[in-house]
Amino acid sequence: MFDTFYKLQGWRLRFPVMEYIDFSTNNITVLPKIRDYGMASKKTKSVGIIDLRRNNITSLTKGMIDSFSTHEFVKVDISENPFLCDCGIIEVIEYLSSKTMPKDYDYLKSLECANPSKVRGRQLLSLSLTELNCNKETFETFPIVVMSIITITFFVIILLVIYFRDPIKIILFTRLNINCPCEFRNDIYEEKEYDAFIAYSEKDVDWVIRIALPKLESEDAGKACRLCLHHRDFVVGNTIADNIFNSVENSHHTILLISSEFLKSEWCMMEFRTALRKNLHHKGRHLIIVLKGNITLDNVDPDLKNCLNTHTYLKIGDVLFWDRLKYAILLRHNTRQNN
Repeated sequence: MFDTFYKLQGWRLRFPVMEYIDFSTNNITVLPKIRDYGMASKKTKSVGIIDLRRNNITSLTKGMIDSFSTHEFVKVDISENPFLCDCGIIEVIEYLSSKTMPKDYDYLKSLECANPSKVRGRQLLSLSLTELNCNKETFETFPIVVMSIITITFFVIILLVIYFRDPIKIILFTRLNINCPCEFRNDIYEEKEYDAFIAYSEKDVDWVIRIALPKLESEDAGKACRLCLHHRDFVVGNTIADNIFNSVENSHHTILLISSEFLKSEWCMMEFRTALRKNLHHKGRHLIIVLKGNITLDNVDPDLKNCLNTHTYLKIGDVLFWDRLKYAILLRHNTRQNN
């Protein structure tokens, strides 16, 4: 057997004249709390013995011994078990030394240790703190040490959260759709057809279609973006200038995919200037700048250079690039919508 039957804890209520239950020489490791129901039964006249000798009970606790102190018509015999005598048994030793136990439990003071080997065969009450490798002061201050470790760990976690607060709030938003209260804005919300208009060179169309669209328009990592692309969403028949203007106006953001080819394109620069005017109207919150490849700022348009110097931009290849980009596209729109 590996455990006593918990239903037998109240055995004296159902079998008041039963005097002995033999659980000895088994593999029982856990001792349930055994109550004394003897006084509740008028037929009980003798002490009932529960024999748990020669099992595998290694842990001896103050709570276990304290429960025995209330027994009058029950005796639990746990002698001859392989008790582990370490610092955790100090409370038991101190309890047995100061507590007057029922006569049937006098045997507890003669319990012997089985482990560790250096105290094997020694009686509990004969052990000292030195023999158990326990320093009294250290033992008494153990809870303080534990609390100190917990406090320091908690403090370190807080510092890490503060230090990495931006990546954390980005991941919470993009992957779990959780808005941090600190990100709520008081902008006047306007419903737009698109979350973002992407301005890019025709040389970069393959990257936009094959890589960017599946990442941004998919719901695999949170809310999907509604994007406007000139090769897909420009209205046939309108002039390019009108299409650019309408795309910028109907989008919460304009994403500038700046590459070496972007800087050479007149239409891309027109898209930039249209978005720049919108950006000034929205106090710098309209433009999202993404750098593709190695960009040199020599002979770059002064207004674009100023934007690169004054705006935080994203670089393709950064660890959280797609999360940061999605966060920048959806944050204000999603936050206002949820409010």
